Amino acid sequence: LTSSNNGNCFAVSDTVIIAVKQLASVNAGPNKHICSNTPTVAITSTISGVTNTGIWTTNGTGAFIPGSAFTNNTYFITVSDITAGLLSYTLSSTNNGPCPVVTDTMFVFITPLATVNAGPNQFICSTTNSISLNGSVSSSSNTGTWASGGGGSYSPSNTILNPFYLLTPSDASNGSVTFTLSSSNNFPCPVVRDTVQIKIKKPAVVNAGPDQSICSTSISATLNGSVSGGSFTGIWSAMGSGNFLPNNSALNGIYMVTSADINSGFVNLILTSTNNQVCPAVSDTSKLTIIKDVTINLLNDTTICAYQNPLKISANVSGGSGQYAWTSSGTGTFVSVSGFNTVNYFMSAADIANGSVNLTISSINNGPCGAKSGMVNVTINPAPTANFSASTYTANIPNDPIKFTNLSTNANSYYWSFGDGGFTSQVNPLYNYNAVGFYTVSLIAINQFNCRDTIEQDILVISDIQFPNVFTPNANGSNGGSYNFSDLSNDVFFPYTSGVVEYKLLIFNRWGELIFESNDINIGWDGYFRGKLCQQDAYVWKANVKFFDDRIYKKTGSVTLLR
Repeated sequence: LTSSNNGNCFAVSDTVIIAVKQLASVNAGPNKHICSNTPTVAITSTISGVTNTGIWTTNGTGAFIPGSAFTNNTYFITVSDITAGLLSYTLSSTNNGPCPVVTDTMFVFITPLATVNAGPNQFICSTTNSISLNGSVSSSSNTGTWASGGGGSYSPSNTILNPFYLLTPSDASNGSVTFTLSSSNNFPCPVVRDTVQIKIKKPAVVNAGPDQSICSTSISATLNGSVSGGSFTGIWSAMGSGNFLPNNSALNGIYMVTSADINSGFVNLILTSTNNQVCPAVSDTSKLTIIKDVTINLLNDTTICAYQNPLKISANVSGGSGQYAWTSSGTGTFVSVSGFNTVNYFMSAADIANGSVNLTISSINNGPCGAKSGMVNVTINPAPTANFSASTYTANIPNDPIKFTNLSTNANSYYWSFGDGGFTSQVNPLYNYNAVGFYTVSLIAINQFNCRDTIEQDILVISDIQFPNVFTPNANGSNGGSYNFSDLSNDVFFPYTSGVVEYKLLIFNRWGELIFESNDINIGWDGYFRGKLCQQDAYVWKANVKFFDDRIYKKTGSVTLLR
């Protein structure tokens, strides 16, 4: 510094030296991310410029080793630091001279270590198609991934913490599946894992034994049950009213049959597994068929005639299988007909000649009840043979009696019916018919066993037609031509005949004039014409007649009217 305006004096000078110091440069190092399981943080820093010393301060509660005045330090993290999750480390320059303090701060981000829980171990039954997994991951991302040693798949995926695992048959045969849940998106923390074991229990294998049949004469049935696999115990129940001995938990006990069971015809015996743990109960059913004992009700021994062939025979067979078979001691044949266990037995000639035959019905295929049979003895009496001949088979009336000759064999009594209401028990009767017509003559021949045979033959009885040649009319007036066949007054001209179905009578006088006509066999000519008695004379008649047997009669004659 030099003075000025000194006048007559010399300028005076003085000098001062200014030393300029460089401001400190402080670098606390880069920010860091660490996991909560990291115990320490390595701190590396630099200070340059006016000084190379500094001191560390932090918002944490840990300690610097070797000390806070060392630029390169190790910081020991405390629980409080982890809880806080964010630490700041500030480095301040010291020994700055004329310069101000310079600071720099680094941050340490503490990420909590993931907490992984794969859920509790489980027991499931192999009948289950899927496993519900219940995992949890507590971390900054709360994400995880499932893996297992099984061959199944995950639904919807293995990155869902609570997925379903779809079991495979190999999983079930292996007996268990171990699942590992691993945390994901872990930076800066390591992967954390937890495992869960799912043990797969097999269901019980239940066998109630084969279906069986007993006869209704049995009071009990032996049980043959078994339970294996997931259980070895079981309990019996029945869709019946019986009891189990010694109790219903004895796999190889006895079922006591009741009358209601017998009437029902069967009982379903059900064996159900017990002590199944996680598996459902398993049941199996054995059907106990109760076949009613066979009862055969057959008619008593019987006696028949040889002509009662075939013999219809029935048997009331109850119980058993309902199947039966007929057999004979003879050589005849059986033919089934409608009706319960009903057959026609056609006797052979040998059966009839032997005079008896045994017929047996057997109930068959009855299982535990066995076959049963019933027999009836049939005595076969010989039958007569009815036969006769007639002295004529076409007779005219009036006529001599017809002689019937009995040609029957093996008979000792007879009954004749002649078709017009007449009958007799004579051996060789004579019989006279009073009216024309077709008549069926029957002969019943009977032997000492009351066996009978019948024969029928037809007799045709016909009549001719005869006209009188003279008559004397009633002079007291016309009666319209009506007459009585048995009246002997002879006052009406009419024919003597029988069996007429069509009739026409014409009367002519000697001049050829038609004076009478009748189409009714019951109306004759009473000798009157137009209300007046005709004169005594010979008159010509013409008759056209048809009989019941289609014979046609056409005849012309004359009749004399007497007064």
